[in-house]
Amino acid sequence: MESNAVSVSTTAHCGICSELYTDPRMLSCLHSFCCKCLQKNMENKESLKCPTCEKEASIPEGGVLALPKDLRKSYEAEVASYEKKLTGKDALICDYCMNRSGNATTDFCCECCEFLCKTCSEYHKLWRKTSNHELVSIGKEKVLSNAKFQIKHQPEFCQRHTDQVVKFYCVTCMTLICRDCVVKKHAGHEYDDLVDIAEKEKADLLTSLASTAEAKSKLSDALALGDKMMQQVQAKQKSVEEDIKRSFNEIRQALCNREEALLARAAEISVGKLAALRMQGEELKAMLDELDKTSEMVSTATQAYTPTEMLSVKGVMSTKLKQLFEQFESILLDPCKSDTILSELNTASILENISKHGVVYSGCYPANSKLLNISIHRAVVGKKREIQISTFDANDNRYPFGGERVIAELKQVGSNDPPLVANVVDNKDGTYSASLTP
Repeated sequence: MESNAVSVSTTAHCGICSELYTDPRMLSCLHSFCCKCLQKNMENKESLKCPTCEKEASIPEGGVLALPKDLRKSYEAEVASYEKKLTGKDALICDYCMNRSGNATTDFCCECCEFLCKTCSEYHKLWRKTSNHELVSIGKEKVLSNAKFQIKHQPEFCQRHTDQVVKFYCVTCMTLICRDCVVKKHAGHEYDDLVDIAEKEKADLLTSLASTAEAKSKLSDALALGDKMMQQVQAKQKSVEEDIKRSFNEIRQALCNREEALLARAAEISVGKLAALRMQGEELKAMLDELDKTSEMVSTATQAYTPTEMLSVKGVMSTKLKQLFEQFESILLDPCKSDTILSELNTASILENISKHGVVYSGCYPANSKLLNISIHRAVVGKKREIQISTFDANDNRYPFGGERVIAELKQVGSNDPPLVANVVDNKDGTYSASLTP
């Protein structure tokens, strides 16, 4: 019997049936539900969506029964069940003596998980093997407020060999196994005593957990950078609007409609950029929240779970962390939009061509950029070559401003060698000079 005891948790109820957990199973998203509830949700379905986070959960070949048991939730449900009986008003029967009808139950043994009448309780205190057991009085209000109410963990039995206690952990399959499993289904696998290997596997989880700190920090920085960029976009929008208004004040009557069109264009660009940045921010925040929740669960598993509890979910937690790291590697951390909102105004020329007056830029459009004086195909090894890059906006208009972040790389077709990165100089007029030496 495992000796460490933990306080009653308030998370002992299934999110589907709202009852105390019955044989809880953990999904790949780290949320747990009663086995029977998951099986009911799986009826006539090929996949399962988590009722809590609504993410698609992967189900192993064996179905819901092949999902890892959440032994921590099982224990919490067991504790909550006994606590409910202790504080309830229903009469309880002594689990110890033969006279089950005549003796009122007065105490509960947290070691044996048995209800005792007054007589059996006294004997329980006298017997050598049970004299140091903790007894809790039934019906007393202090049980409700006593956060230290505990019971001992009972042995966990093998799912395949139901009369065998699990004593080993199969590293190959990342699952708890019994002695019969070692010589049968898991023969030839790497395994060890669950108590001996628990610390090693715990360290493995902690190593993975430590990696989330850097990812969370970068996500937080990216969110802050995105917020700053949104403020800059709004500031640039305000600046452009002021320029437009100053220009149109001189020719208000003739350019009223054009002014409104340009303001609308500036707002459209700003809204587009802000919408994209907000969406990126939501994705970054969702990733950060996911890492926070997962980190908290893994941290709790490594600090508060028993070896058996921790090992029961270690595999799914490791998989979840790996998935998060893969998602993190592919996520864009730099702002997806720049703060570029520029206007080009020339009041002197307005009266000459009023219908063409005014342009509002949203920044250059990479797909419309063009290469000038291309001679790189005649490049000689060791000799510096230079190309000109001219930028255009989304409407294929010549972009007359600099300040964009331009990266130029040269890669030989069919080669696995890394690309050559060119040195790029901003000419401040919408063109860029890129030079490199092959």
